[in-house]
Amino acid sequence: MMTNLGERSGAGALCAVAVAVLAGCARAEEPRETESERLLPEKVRERARKGFAALEGEVTLVVFTQEFECRSCGENTRLAREVAELSDKVKLKVYDFERDEQMAKQYGIDKIPAISVQGERDYGIRFYGVPAGYEFQAFLDAIKQVSKGESGLSEASVIALKQVDRPVHIQVFVTPT
Repeated sequence: MMTNLGERSGAGALCAVAVAVLAGCARAEEPRETESERLLPEKVRERARKGFAALEGEVTLVVFTQEFECRSCGENTRLAREVAELSDKVKLKVYDFERDEQMAKQYGIDKIPAISVQGERDYGIRFYGVPAGYEFQAFLDAIKQVSKGESGLSEASVIALKQVDRPVHIQVFVTPT
């Protein structure tokens, strides 16, 4: 039994979920969004599709979210889903931060909402919060870089970085001001 939760709200939606679970469904069918419900306008999606045409390897967006006490988690998951729909080379995995605690530890995720951008290996690229606004282009660029499996750094930078002899934790904070 598949249930469209988009037509229900409040207790009705909760009952629909309970019925779907009791009926043995893994999860209820997610309704397709209409153009007006999408986070990304068509113009932005088209520009991203063109950029993604040059993707070389597969990229997986690993999203960590939760349903309660996280105001931007739903938007973050929707954005990642919309981006993943733009190319066959972009995959999406969604984990619940609390239920999938071991996966969060495996990816080094300590806050939500979060997206880990994974390629052939883990390059340590994480986005905390919704990568929208000024961060959106950096998010798209990270996907492109990870698909190439290269850092994009100059040879001199790579040589200099090889001289670092202890772990370094780098965080970049972005805020529109």
